[in-house]
Amino acid sequence: MNSKFKFEVFQGLAVETIHLKMHQSLFFYFEAAQKKSLLTLLHDMSLNSFKDMLAEVKSKLNCNEVDLSLKMIGPKKPLEEIAAFVKTQNMKLLNQVIRENDFEVYYTQNGNKLILSKENSSIEVTPQEKDKLENKIIKVMIVDDSATIIQLLSMIFKKDKNIQVVATCENPLEAEGLYKTHKPDVITMDIHMPHIDGVQLVKKLAPTYKVPIVMISSISQEEGPQVFNALEGGAVDYIQKPTLKELDLVAPLIIERVKNASLVSVETKLRTTFPSRNLVKKNTSYNLDAQSIVVIGSSTGGTEALKSVFLTLPKETPPILVVQHIPPVFSTAFAKRLNDILPHDVFEAKDGDEVKKNTIYIAPGGKQMAIKKAGNVSKIVITDDEPVNRHKPSVDYFFQSVAKQDYHKIVGVILTGMGADGARELLNLRKLGARTIAQNKETCVVYGMPREAVERGAAEFVLPLENIGDKIMELASASDERKKSAS
Repeated sequence: MNSKFKFEVFQGLAVETIHLKMHQSLFFYFEAAQKKSLLTLLHDMSLNSFKDMLAEVKSKLNCNEVDLSLKMIGPKKPLEEIAAFVKTQNMKLLNQVIRENDFEVYYTQNGNKLILSKENSSIEVTPQEKDKLENKIIKVMIVDDSATIIQLLSMIFKKDKNIQVVATCENPLEAEGLYKTHKPDVITMDIHMPHIDGVQLVKKLAPTYKVPIVMISSISQEEGPQVFNALEGGAVDYIQKPTLKELDLVAPLIIERVKNASLVSVETKLRTTFPSRNLVKKNTSYNLDAQSIVVIGSSTGGTEALKSVFLTLPKETPPILVVQHIPPVFSTAFAKRLNDILPHDVFEAKDGDEVKKNTIYIAPGGKQMAIKKAGNVSKIVITDDEPVNRHKPSVDYFFQSVAKQDYHKIVGVILTGMGADGARELLNLRKLGARTIAQNKETCVVYGMPREAVERGAAEFVLPLENIGDKIMELASASDERKKSAS
């Protein structure tokens, strides 16, 4: 077995790249970070040679335990043998694909990292959105104090003929001047930067220039509030910064998110964002139906839209269950942020949770959420089912489960977001007698999901964001007389 070593610099860390030649080919990366990780690409490897390789890796790295992410390509039979062994190493199968005569398997142990499978590495868009994106050159400015990250992002954007990097900026103090000179359609921005951090810079640029800003940063779950501060300040989206091992998987996501950001109305986003400090609690009381439930779906712009709706609600509410398209790391942080500012209990939903009134449940990122009712007791079901409409969690997946349950009153809501997720099953809910609401175009950051709901006849009411909370409570009250459902 031959091996050679070379060192590179990536994001301020020493990166040791080890090439091990076995059979046809094999390579992987090791990052000398706090959390060790490997990406391996294998061809025609037997189980014994895989075990030998793993033993040599541990020896070379002088460690007994390695946090692994494995991508294996080769004939099905030997990979199935390796797969059985890998599962004994406390690893989870993320994805597997048959590629003609080869079989591809991807595993991960990275519980808090955003690792994408092929099914959800792209964002669904409507035909109208697709037409706009295909006929537009999007000018991008990259703001990041790491020259390596700027180079990586530039390489990613060069892969798409509709994206042109017009400026790069390592010193955030120069960002405003570069914006004035190059007038980019979208800015990508890190959070941790010297002189002025990304959150402060967003709050300076977004309100002044109404430019869509996508945060691309590598922060931990504990730092999640900084992401939501940036979103409240005017940023339109957040993406976990890719490492070398994630580059091929995350690149399509970054391209899609940046292109979609170019469709966002920042002016609308800022106009419909209500800081928690402006909260005026209402004294309005409603005679709520004990067997009522509120279900909400949202995507781009949804974290702020949801907060704005919830701030208008009284303390006494039916159970509220939310599917917001969000990365796994941040659904917990989002629930905590809402819990800190609302009078309601807000949780990231967990499998088996009993659904209770005056409580808001946020679907966990990277999982599917459903609901199951037995008698008067409803419980949440969390699964690892495949993406629906390329989303996980998916609004359609959740709404479909709601439609199978027996509630006196169901209020279904679609808020701002790209694509069409939720529109199909919202229509089904309305046909079954549910009351349904879609956010109107004027207050949407992206009028995609609500537009699909309206055009399909799924929305009984089309309302501005500031009126949705009152309408939810009105429709969920026992005194409300159900209107004739859509045919």
